[in-house]
Amino acid sequence: MYFKQINLSIPQIDYEQYIDKHVVSYGKNKLLSYYTLKNEAKDPIFALLPEKLRDKVDVLYCHSGSIEPNVVPHIDNGVNVSVNFYLETAGASTLFFKQKENAVATPTSNIDSTTISNTTGKVFELDQLDFVSAFKAYPGEAYILDTSKVHAVKGLELPSIRKFICIQTGKYTFNEFVKMFND
Repeated sequence: MYFKQINLSIPQIDYEQYIDKHVVSYGKNKLLSYYTLKNEAKDPIFALLPEKLRDKVDVLYCHSGSIEPNVVPHIDNGVNVSVNFYLETAGASTLFFKQKENAVATPTSNIDSTTISNTTGKVFELDQLDFVSAFKAYPGEAYILDTSKVHAVKGLELPSIRKFICIQTGKYTFNEFVKMFND
């Protein structure tokens, strides 16, 4: 399994008012940015998680303004699992792929940062991949994603704004996280 929709919602507030610190930006023109949140916005989200997970995850606000129609196929660096609570989706779908035998990933450190759309991990060419599955998220929905698998974002309505709250961890695999989340 590459993703799982969950029936969980977060408070519908203006998270931009609660941005604490900029963490990192990716992609062409650094249009995909992650931020920590102040405790008053973060604490209600932590409360949704089983207690045993709370000190093993980061809660971040993600804002993506883009003039690019797609986010290239990639594997996240250091993050195995992300729970995304979608606030704005720009009509995009998240696609998952399996690497073909002998597929070669390109570390983004070997690519001019102006030529990649959204990653600090590894990127792939589509001809090195086989499509597996996809979902189209809508505002208010939440999904657990296996970000250790190759994934991409396609079909952004341009110009696009995507906003979501993500709970990320590199400490568990997708299956371990889902099991603990459901226990």
